[in-house]
Amino acid sequence: MQVVFVALATVMLGVGILANNHTQLSDDQLSAKDKEVPLVEESILGTATATPIATPVSTQTPSSTSPFVYPGSNIESDANSEIRLTTNADTDTVTDWYKNLFIEMDFSSKSTVKTKTNGVVNNKLSAANGELIVEVEVTSSDNVTQVTVLQK
Repeated sequence: MQVVFVALATVMLGVGILANNHTQLSDDQLSAKDKEVPLVEESILGTATATPIATPVSTQTPSSTSPFVYPGSNIESDANSEIRLTTNADTDTVTDWYKNLFIEMDFSSKSTVKTKTNGVVNNKLSAANGELIVEVEVTSSDNVTQVTVLQK
């Protein structure tokens, strides 16, 4: 079933990239109401809710200059286009942080798939802005949250 969700998320991401290339609105074309509260896609089924921006307290300064390093996380590896992190923050907080980061960075095409089976969390996020595709996987085990960020 996860394969189906990942496949649907990938298809949605591709459609979003194509749609973004054809329909770019300038700030002048957006109404004031459109600018008030950003909507975050909660699932591939299309429901959207406003999500407040979570700002975790950083316990250390990561050595990577990538904007995709979760604040206060430990960098396990940073090679080429893949970053692996660990943090003690819960998976929902980390997932929400990445969703809001994608909004702040004006990624127009976003998808999120959240799964939890027998206490094991595996959240996948994808975002694109026409130049960059970012895939984030947030998992948990032994009360530690692992994050893998791929940039394409």
